[in-house]
Amino acid sequence: DGKWRIVDRSLITQLSTNDSLLDILKTIKQSKNCFKNTDISIKKIPDTSDFEGVPVTLNCRLKGYQQTALNLLYRGLNCHKNMLLADDMGLGKTITIISLLAMFQNENKNQNLIIVPKTLIHNWMNEIEKFAPNLSYYHIDKEIDLSKCVHITTYGHVMNNIETYKQVNWNLIVLDEAQNIKNHKTKVSKSICDLNAVHKIAMTGTPIENSVMDLWSIFKF
Repeated sequence: DGKWRIVDRSLITQLSTNDSLLDILKTIKQSKNCFKNTDISIKKIPDTSDFEGVPVTLNCRLKGYQQTALNLLYRGLNCHKNMLLADDMGLGKTITIISLLAMFQNENKNQNLIIVPKTLIHNWMNEIEKFAPNLSYYHIDKEIDLSKCVHITTYGHVMNNIETYKQVNWNLIVLDEAQNIKNHKTKVSKSICDLNAVHKIAMTGTPIENSVMDLWSIFKF
């Protein structure tokens, strides 16, 4: 009759043994005492359209596809979905993530960790200073300074100091060149997957390099 009912577990077990729809209907008709009227409150599941975010001022203008990606990332994370940003190399994944981090800083969602190959450390720092100079960041080479919004480190530093990184409940962890964890058996992959975070984003233009297991490793993160 369009109302919510609670169904007795034993009836579910019984129905699973029925072979036909007719048998199921007969069982239900004979088991009305297994249904209970009740008032059930349904919690609204967040929808991506519920979250817009506050636009941020950058020293650049995002291209249309970058703005689309930014919206998808922001809304997806707010709906408790971890995300994979897999634009091809050269399409500006870094500036898209920097824009997202600037939005998080406006919302006081700090303690965001960016893990990158060692060769890209200075590229990230230069991009932040060029396009989002108001975004507070810290390059972790020794101790972790949690007073900043964004913390940039390398896969090797996390692997060699895993216990220190595990002590922080990060708001967001972003993996740049996420194919670095494509082999789930390696120490670096296991270390990265041990980190604690509310949200996670993997960035890579090549989520599959050798086999589908590469992608599986990223999904495990």
